[in-house]
Amino acid sequence: MKKQGPIRYQIGNINISLPPGHRLPAYQSKHKNYDRFLPHLARYLDAGDVVIDVGANVGDTLASILDGNPHLHVLCIEADDEFFGYLQNNLLSIKNDIPEALVELAKALVGKTGSYAELSGEHGTKHAVMGNGGVPTRPLSELVRQFPDLPAPRLIKSDVDGFDHDVISSAGELLDKKPLLFFECHFQETDQMKDYLLLLKNLFEMGYGYITVFDNFGAVICSTDNIYTVEEMFKYVDRQNKEQETRTIYYYDVLVYDLEEKEWVKKILQEY
Repeated sequence: MKKQGPIRYQIGNINISLPPGHRLPAYQSKHKNYDRFLPHLARYLDAGDVVIDVGANVGDTLASILDGNPHLHVLCIEADDEFFGYLQNNLLSIKNDIPEALVELAKALVGKTGSYAELSGEHGTKHAVMGNGGVPTRPLSELVRQFPDLPAPRLIKSDVDGFDHDVISSAGELLDKKPLLFFECHFQETDQMKDYLLLLKNLFEMGYGYITVFDNFGAVICSTDNIYTVEEMFKYVDRQNKEQETRTIYYYDVLVYDLEEKEWVKKILQEY
């Protein structure tokens, strides 16, 4: 049988390559909002705003946000060898279309100090398996110090399939100016769910005040300043994980932001 080669996929006006079996084309064909909120949000950011993309995969998010706003400054962080190779090649393609694109790449596994993980998965996604072996994780705040000329982030995005709470928790002083936070809340165990809830409660204690929750297909569920509303939604998925209820949702994405940005985000959501 002939070995499959890379898939060419168009995101807006940009063509990128995906590994064989990558599910992004199928998901976006079937679900009109899948992975489409961030490029929508990017259009409202100012020229020069810094976006940190943790779990950059092959650069599909990079392509989509630069297609929407080519004047952003993006730091892409990816740990997997295969995906990082695609990311490097796709960046060359992106720069052919957007020569002014300002993009930094870093190959690292992000998380709190003292953790180790191995990457496992297929079909265009990998998740970290925590343990004593594998690659040591690096706090996001420490990693960003490698780029001393990088201004404070306006948006931090994380998609690392199950350990995004660890990524955001490692951001340290990067959260001082309350950047927008967009991250996946994907948990299989109740303890993982509790880690996400603890992160959200800590963010509220730091001064963040509003959350918009999306389902795993990219549709908006609700916006709230009540952390307990989010907790009830998380428990709903936790019961499905335990096969106590019929599966309807697999995970959530959340946008966390300062209360002062509520009306601005509301306008963005209305036009989504």
